[in-house]
Amino acid sequence: MTAPKFSDFIDRDVACPPFTDTYDTDTPYTLRKLFLLVWYSRKHGSKPKIGAYPQFPQYMFDDYGINGEKLTDEFLKAEYLYDTGDRIRLTKKGWKLAKDFSDLWEIHRARERYILCFDEDFPLWNKGRRLGKFISAETEFYQARIKWLKKYAHLVKDDYDEYNSVLTSIEAYETSIKQNQIKLEALS
Repeated sequence: MTAPKFSDFIDRDVACPPFTDTYDTDTPYTLRKLFLLVWYSRKHGSKPKIGAYPQFPQYMFDDYGINGEKLTDEFLKAEYLYDTGDRIRLTKKGWKLAKDFSDLWEIHRARERYILCFDEDFPLWNKGRRLGKFISAETEFYQARIKWLKKYAHLVKDDYDEYNSVLTSIEAYETSIKQNQIKLEALS
């Protein structure tokens, strides 16, 4: 008896990369590079400098392969950013570009829970409605997992601790299904 896997319920591999650099942004930059500009737009469009540059979050390099200093220099040269001495700020041109790609921040945040890729999901994001597909798939997975756990519980009914552990898991999945229903209603 094999337990269901989440990958059986979505249209992509669980090892889906966070970017492919294939989406045409109509700019000289890929979506993942524009994500740095979106990052600058957070917290009033500026970042305090520590030395010559702001402190870039580790995920910029680990998840997206971004060299924050090098890309910041490119954005400064292209006049999307400017240096005030103690902060690096977005220019009006930078604000516009960051606003055009602001959904990247939502996709980045949702990647903490769902298997998303900038280049595949940005064109379909539609202010987060794309998440509905993943929430629905997750709900189907939870329902299949509950069904499997109920069969498993029947097999381990004589083992008190294991049986109670299974019942606790079922309750947790049922709670998650209710939470997902609320999320789906909010997206519609």
